[in-house]
Amino acid sequence: MKARMCEHCKTEEAVYAMQYIASDEPSLYTLGSHIRGFPVIRVCPRCGAEQKYIDEQAKLFLALSGHQK
Repeated sequence: MKARMCEHCKTEEAVYAMQYIASDEPSLYTLGSHIRGFPVIRVCPRCGAEQKYIDEQAKLFLALSGHQK
C-alpha cells in the first residue's frame, strides 16, 4: 500500500489526521481514529506540532492585543 504523504510539507509520511471540531484549535488523531464527517488534513508529526504551536501563538497574540472573541 502506498504511504499517504503529509498535506503540508508533502515530503514526510502522514500519521495524524488534523481536524478542527467546534474550535479554532486543531485536534490530532491517528489516521483511522479520526471523527467521521469532519474535514481531515493528513499531517506528519512535525507539521502537526508546528500547526498546534502556530494556533496557540495566534490565540495568545489576540488575547494580549484585546482582539479575543
